[in-house]
Amino acid sequence: MSDIEKTGSQSNPVEIKEEELSTLIKELSIKSSIWRGPLPPPEILAAYKNIQENLPDRIVKMAE
Repeated sequence: MSDIEKTGSQSNPVEIKEEELSTLIKELSIKSSIWRGPLPPPEILAAYKNIQENLPDRIVKMAE
């Protein structure tokens, strides 16, 4: 019988002190963006250059 079956919960294999936990979990933020049309806003399109140098050009060509 597993720990989950015995106790009804999963055991935590890593011990984390409460102070460390509060330091680790400060803030969680989620950001989403939605746009209409074939191209993202210019700042988003420019950020694709960080992934691959010619990616913004490829995206624009695909939309043409």
